[in-house]
Amino acid sequence: MTTATTTPMDRWETLPWRTMQRNVFKVQKRIYQASQRDDVKTVREFQRLLMNSRSAKLLTVRKVTQDNRGKGTAGVDGVKALTPPQRLKLAHTLSIGHKARAVRRVLDHCELFPTERGTMQGGTISPLLANVALHGMEELLAQRFPAKSRKCFYAPRVIRYADDLVVLHKDHAVIEQCQELLAEWLQNMGLELKPSKTRITHTRIALADEPGFVFLGFNIRQYPQGRTKAGKDSQRQSLGFKLLIKPSKHAVKRHVHRLGETVCRYQHKDQMLLIRALNSLIIGWSRYYSTVVSQDVFEKVEYALFARLLAWAKRRHPKKGKWWIVDQYWRITKGQGWRFQPPGSDYQLYRHSSTPIRRHVKVRGGRSPYDGDWLYWSTRLGKHPEVPLRVTRLLKRQRGRCPVCELFFKDGDVIQVVHIVPKDGSGVRRHQQLLHRHCDNAISVSSRKIAAGSIGIIDKDQVIEEPDEPKGSRPVLKPSGGGDSVA
Repeated sequence: MTTATTTPMDRWETLPWRTMQRNVFKVQKRIYQASQRDDVKTVREFQRLLMNSRSAKLLTVRKVTQDNRGKGTAGVDGVKALTPPQRLKLAHTLSIGHKARAVRRVLDHCELFPTERGTMQGGTISPLLANVALHGMEELLAQRFPAKSRKCFYAPRVIRYADDLVVLHKDHAVIEQCQELLAEWLQNMGLELKPSKTRITHTRIALADEPGFVFLGFNIRQYPQGRTKAGKDSQRQSLGFKLLIKPSKHAVKRHVHRLGETVCRYQHKDQMLLIRALNSLIIGWSRYYSTVVSQDVFEKVEYALFARLLAWAKRRHPKKGKWWIVDQYWRITKGQGWRFQPPGSDYQLYRHSSTPIRRHVKVRGGRSPYDGDWLYWSTRLGKHPEVPLRVTRLLKRQRGRCPVCELFFKDGDVIQVVHIVPKDGSGVRRHQQLLHRHCDNAISVSSRKIAAGSIGIIDKDQVIEEPDEPKGSRPVLKPSGGGDSVA
């Protein structure tokens, strides 16, 4: 008689995370659907269900203790890290009450203070509360300045990110009225516009200072251009200028300063450690500005960093020649330039200019990650809680388009993954495609083998994916409607 051994399901490592993520998403989708039809009672019921859900508590603990960047910082209890059994215990004992706990301030000798009002600085709920408090600002301006197409009057455009906002309009008088209206509206909530950060400027003409403005680290400005390079209006008429969004001078200066500080801090450390520290700064900063006109800025920052690294290397070997130092710390290859890389290692310094520039596409108006359009969000984000990761990656790589018929996938289409397997068995992922099922059936076996050529054979083990719900999105700038306007 044999005894079967089973893996315990109540261990942190063996929990069905994907199933729990699907369960939580389904409840969130039902909350969205109920809110769309103004069913407040159903919304409250599903909210209580979500707060008491075991899956939601486990996912919350995993996010706080494993996923968050600040997971290594101690909280009120002084604990920085939790073991898997401790995470399970925390999830089982987690309860959501109506009373906030006291806040421990470190700049005040770790003394506890009662939490009667406000939120902690840097708290994750602060941006959410700002969005709740300022909700309705766009509608306020739209009602005060209704658009009149016959008189060519366009309503002001509001771009807001939490409590940072920009109001755009071509008429200076309208902008002044908007400032007065918003100041009065905020005063009723006990808020006010900060004078040091509030100003009226033009995106092309210099008024009190240089044209353009800085918003969230981006410099937005309209540059005069010739007839061939200038932007065009809806009637395809030349505007005489072109809108360019670049990293702000202050952001570039601050980034270069941080890179220099890091190089100085690792003056006597190994080159590999310095590269790891710099890469963590370079990759994040470059990706943040990868959607705007940043290529020239990336090259200038690279040059400034190269000068600091060369000084770093010379300081380590004051008696050596310049070319000896270069051979020690840089690898020079034709077509790839100079790479700051240790000898005998493949790990190298990431270059700012290696980041591809891809323009950001705004989320369509009225879209929500819980609206059921799984195809739109999978193509946009490259991930989805209920769709295999390889399918979402292929959707994003193909930009939502079938390579056979060159038409976009639609919600409800039956799609499948086609494998073109190389003979040596390597690089399988690079030879996968996502096709319509009818497009795949229309391709004969002989034509497939001819198309594959020397790559290999076609794997007919196809997986049919069914459309399902999408995952949550990241925060984006929310315009009040319409296109870009001048200030």
